[in-house]
Amino acid sequence: MFYLRFVTSDRYNGQSTTGVSKSGPEGPLFVWGPRNWGLVVESHERRISHLIEPVVASFGYDFVGVQLFGASDSATLRVYIDKPEGITLDDCAQVSNHVSGLLDVENLISGRYHLEVSSPGLDRPLFSEEQFVKYAGEMVNIKLYAAFEGRRNLKGWLHGARQGNVCLEEETGKSWVIPLDLVAMARLIPGDI
Repeated sequence: MFYLRFVTSDRYNGQSTTGVSKSGPEGPLFVWGPRNWGLVVESHERRISHLIEPVVASFGYDFVGVQLFGASDSATLRVYIDKPEGITLDDCAQVSNHVSGLLDVENLISGRYHLEVSSPGLDRPLFSEEQFVKYAGEMVNIKLYAAFEGRRNLKGWLHGARQGNVCLEEETGKSWVIPLDLVAMARLIPGDI
């Protein structure tokens, strides 16, 4: 079982909630909606990422990435931040307060939404080509927006990324070169601790 610190904010009533969320083998790794919804969300996530990454960096945190999921009338935006000595609840609250205000001004998310700011945890999500390179050699779960060579879910050893493609080798020995644009979610599989 993994525990992540988070802060949520509801932009309509101005209330913030802090707490601890559990995530583990029984929890979902990916939320999927109607056909092609993932591709629309991915593009929206990029716009949001470009907007908030400088804010996160200005406080001295590493911006890991964002996930946007849920229905449009109650969406959740999860922002992952990190720093070498780890993330505290105060770190999450500080980023949440500033990102919430920025999102409200820019109005990139229509309707109600919940903002969660979290550490990436042991089952760290991977978002960028640089992150896939950094964690080469680790075991990962990868979920794709659409089937690629007949598969949408892959698990194996990450061999990095190059030229917009993720390189993966399954335990069976089969190698994959997957376009990064097809990756809906990738998460490290924590080893024995």
